[in-house]
Amino acid sequence: MPSLIYACSPTIATVASLTQNICKHPGKEVKLAFMQILGTADFTTSATPGTDITLQSVWTDKLALSTTSRIVLTPELENFAIPATEARAVETQSARRMVRLANGAAISVPFRIDSITAADVAEIRKMFALSNRFGQPTKLAFMPMYENNMVRAKKSTTNYFGIPIYSAQVSDPIKSIEDDWDYVTGSFMLPYGWSVGTELVDIAFSPFDLLQ
Repeated sequence: MPSLIYACSPTIATVASLTQNICKHPGKEVKLAFMQILGTADFTTSATPGTDITLQSVWTDKLALSTTSRIVLTPELENFAIPATEARAVETQSARRMVRLANGAAISVPFRIDSITAADVAEIRKMFALSNRFGQPTKLAFMPMYENNMVRAKKSTTNYFGIPIYSAQVSDPIKSIEDDWDYVTGSFMLPYGWSVGTELVDIAFSPFDLLQ
């Protein structure tokens, strides 16, 4: 009998513990979209065309803004990965010394951006100034946009929001020894449970067609 997980059969929908994203493959190449947390939805479902997260025109309009609703988009990142989070094991004071799982620690998400200009770095730094150290309220969020035409965002009913991030930083441009271009390294932090409430959304365009 084939595994339900690998077969991706229609019967998966009847298994409550499996999510709707079980068979989605977003890919390893991404662009990272950073936005300010304003308390209002960044995008919506297709029920509202003017803010539809799946439409390239809506994203293009957001990238062109100079207001607090603007989005800053990185160039393409290869092999981007978010490290796994782990719950902490806490030993209780019962007679049997039972172990329970507690919330885990935050994780640092590293990235490297190749072929980037000083102007691009300056824009990213302006946006990163909105982040705060972990444990304090942050005003910075992100959405990874994947090569297989998907974006991950937090969803609430028909609204989509960025995923809050902390302690965002980016280096000064570094000249590559092997290649004739500048690159930067950077990182930001995500809390344990960051993926709760997020969804991989199929979009109607390639994120690599978007220009900042």
